[in-house]
Amino acid sequence: MKTSAILFAIFLSCILCGHPADKKNVSYWKTIKIPAEAKGNVSVSLDFFLPAECSGYLLLNRNGKPVKISLQHREGGHVNVFFNIGGSEELSLAFLKEEVASDELQSNASGLLHAVKKASEHLTNVDSVDTFKKLWDKSVFQGALFEEKVFSGYNPFGTSNDTLHSYDGDIRIGKAGSYRFYTASTDASFILIDGKTVVSWPGLHDQSKGTNNEIFGDVVLKEGLHKFRYLHANSGGALYAVAAILPPGEKKNEVIQKAAFTEVYKASVGQLEYRDGNATSEFSWSNRQMINFDKDCMHEVEFTAAVPADLKAQKITWDFGDGTSGEGAKVSHIYFKRCSYPVTMTAELADGRRRKEKQDVQVDFRFGQNEHDDNVTNEIMRKAVQQESAVGIQPEGYDAVMAAMLFYRQKKEAELFYQNSSLMKKSAAKENLFEFLDRLAVPQMMDSENYTGAIAAWEAFVVKAQEPLKSKALLNKAELLVGPLAELQQGLAILNEIKNESLSDREKRSYIVMQSDAVLRKDGFNAAYKMLNDIRTAISAPKNAREQLECENSINAKLFLAEQYIASGKNTEALEIIDSLEWEKPSIRLYAPLVMLKGKALSKLGRNVMAGTVLEGGLLLDRDDDTDAKIRMELAGTYVARKEYLKAKQQISTIRKKNPDSIEQLESSKLLELINVKIDEGAK
Repeated sequence: MKTSAILFAIFLSCILCGHPADKKNVSYWKTIKIPAEAKGNVSVSLDFFLPAECSGYLLLNRNGKPVKISLQHREGGHVNVFFNIGGSEELSLAFLKEEVASDELQSNASGLLHAVKKASEHLTNVDSVDTFKKLWDKSVFQGALFEEKVFSGYNPFGTSNDTLHSYDGDIRIGKAGSYRFYTASTDASFILIDGKTVVSWPGLHDQSKGTNNEIFGDVVLKEGLHKFRYLHANSGGALYAVAAILPPGEKKNEVIQKAAFTEVYKASVGQLEYRDGNATSEFSWSNRQMINFDKDCMHEVEFTAAVPADLKAQKITWDFGDGTSGEGAKVSHIYFKRCSYPVTMTAELADGRRRKEKQDVQVDFRFGQNEHDDNVTNEIMRKAVQQESAVGIQPEGYDAVMAAMLFYRQKKEAELFYQNSSLMKKSAAKENLFEFLDRLAVPQMMDSENYTGAIAAWEAFVVKAQEPLKSKALLNKAELLVGPLAELQQGLAILNEIKNESLSDREKRSYIVMQSDAVLRKDGFNAAYKMLNDIRTAISAPKNAREQLECENSINAKLFLAEQYIASGKNTEALEIIDSLEWEKPSIRLYAPLVMLKGKALSKLGRNVMAGTVLEGGLLLDRDDDTDAKIRMELAGTYVARKEYLKAKQQISTIRKKNPDSIEQLESSKLLELINVKIDEGAK
């Protein structure tokens, strides 16, 4: 009741005095509380959120008269201002339907105010304080904020090129004497004390001389407060601005600390009330974090509802303005497109009534915000995936999630996102989706031997793809059919659908390799060898016997290294070496010892379907008895892992017939016991 009476008196005084508030139509009020310690002539900052139906605001004292207020920055409905007062006052903030012209940026009574303007011309040679001031007067205001010190590496309100920066405040001098001030900056900077230039570093330059303490100036100061001003004209994209001080008697300078400047205070705001004094609901929001991947982005915005206790809210729901919704008094939401969103909060009250509040939420690039913390980035990615599953995401969100997973090479996460999301329904068959499937989701499926899932992924892509991506996807599908699944006829039919002109040189080579794999099984070793041997490689053929010997030694060394990797459990590394050998010399794919090592590494990685296909191909190659026994023994183990016991027993029988004195024949005895037990139990 007391608050309502005060507000009514303020409003009445506005009408009686003919204040603009009565003409602009006050919709809401907020009481403003100034900290008790804010005494004397000081600056006070204030943050508030403007209801969507309001365009203006006025700060009024107890007599209904306006208090001069300076806009520092505004993002949609989030407004940041400051004002100067002569001590603790009773103030109210009036929200108006029509906009009121903002006051010019005023001088701050306390604190260190950093104001930024964008120059209307390219800054080439700011040679003096006077030149700076002239440029300042005709430049466009970008924003202002209170800083703790002059120590900056970016423009908080936009890009850094061609920007003018002014840091203004009162500096405390503890004892009289000669003080030395330093500057380090990219391009021109000046330090003024009590209006007089103490340090001048004009022109275009980097910060190196400043960081080496070469740019300074001396001034004799009395004890007490002195006007401090730091001016910085930054021309290029990089920005660096630091001010330091060396007090009398000290040997080492330091960046001027927060305690050296007078305090700025932060006002608190009361609850939102109608003009008649009745409380209503509202909400606040903050841009918590941003991550950026070229043209794709994710912005986490946190929303907090504020509903007076006497309204007894039973449920809080949100319309985030992007086609999605949420529930809860405090919620986090991920946006994937930079623009303004009309966000609506609905409070369902105990008596059945509903209170709706709207705001314009501006989602934009956050200059200076840390976007490179991997832990934070991965947490936002996780939230984005959860949001897609729970309420959905914007179309741009699929591109952003794919870009993030590609950047961090998250194969497992990519497969889960592919399986559980609406990715394949809602994403166009563009380059990024192809890359996502080709580098992450499908390789993960192949690692887990989900080949039918991998084929389904490419089939879904092909349906909506255009050239050249269509042929590239068909090539990958054919590789699955010819390779691990050994469906030769289907694979060759898919290869025939591919348009050669859509493939890169590397893909054209893969095309021939797949054909050779099919030809090996259909027409034999010689036909396959001819195809592979005709592939042109970047490596020139040996010119003489010496080069031939060096080439063979290199191949043998890599084969030996792959064998050692397999023995030590580094099977993935072994496969990488084998892949490099096959790329350097395609015909080596028909070298039985290499095929045996490849099958063994795949088997140890649990990829038994692929291992079986590779080893079965090895039995079609020229090989000695020792290699034959090794391949068959490895194949028998692979069949056992696939629970194909009769096939395994057949390989062991062949070893005993063809290589009765081999080590593999001795090793097979224990495996044969297991096979016979399984067969007796009814296994095939």
